[in-house]
Amino acid sequence: MSISAYADDILLFTSYPTGLQFLLNEADSFLAKCNLNINTSKSFTISLSTDSKNKKIKVDSALSFKINNSPLKSLKVNDSFKYLGVNFSAKGLLTVDCGPTLKDDLLKLKSVPLKPQQRLWILNNTLLPKLFHLLVLSSVPAGKLCKLDSTIHAFVRGVLYLPGDCPNSYIHASVADGGLGVPSLRVSVPSCRLSRLGSLGAVMSGGCLGVWPGDICSGWCIV
Repeated sequence: MSISAYADDILLFTSYPTGLQFLLNEADSFLAKCNLNINTSKSFTISLSTDSKNKKIKVDSALSFKINNSPLKSLKVNDSFKYLGVNFSAKGLLTVDCGPTLKDDLLKLKSVPLKPQQRLWILNNTLLPKLFHLLVLSSVPAGKLCKLDSTIHAFVRGVLYLPGDCPNSYIHASVADGGLGVPSLRVSVPSCRLSRLGSLGAVMSGGCLGVWPGDICSGWCIV
């Protein structure tokens, strides 16, 4: 697979620098026929090469690529970028911290003049779904998911004035079973991640699975 596209984002992958420059020229030529231009200020490249002696993958920021004689930014090993709402670096997925965002959103939700059931509806249908995409696709340890659940527990207990002996299972149990139906991130996020990986494995060819990224490409570009 040498090209991946979603909306107005295009990823190009090659095994050699000359191949990436060729793909850049071809992509630019094709898009020009559609009256579209590549925004070079938002485009960048990452060059990965294998160090067989030390058995490592290194980032070669010295390689340069151009589109219409406009140089593209070459990312270094510690540079990060966002793709489809998820933060990456040359090392892969970056650990995301949704704690401050969740606390800020819950504080705002608690301060507005709403009924308890309205706050609960917004929590289930707006605030938590907003976090799922980032949590499922990012690298988040189970301990942090538990901390996020604890923050949600405190919010729900405070809004509904639940007694101290009320178990957390009541908060997460489905409405049909007599609970509040608030999803548990510790349970839902790994389940959604497993489902996504299963779907990905069903559509990808065997050669793309279980392969170290450095074995697939030595250079790739996001435009």
